[in-house]
Amino acid sequence: MSIELDLRGLVCPLPLIRLTARLEELDGGCRCLVLADDPGFVDDLPDWCAATGHRLVTLDLVEGVCRAEVEKLAAT
Repeated sequence: MSIELDLRGLVCPLPLIRLTARLEELDGGCRCLVLADDPGFVDDLPDWCAATGHRLVTLDLVEGVCRAEVEKLAAT
């Protein structure tokens, strides 16, 4: 299963707080496509994934919008 989470317009720390809350609702193995335009999000997301045990599948920055796919691992 894959869902989309549009976090554009939110500034730090709200994008990661909203992503955390959404992933808590999902089963392990589900993926979340995230859109965010907070400049710090693209730098923070890899560290957040490493710290929380989620897998960063893709991370792209195009015209100021970060597009990332995060997979919730079963153990989290």
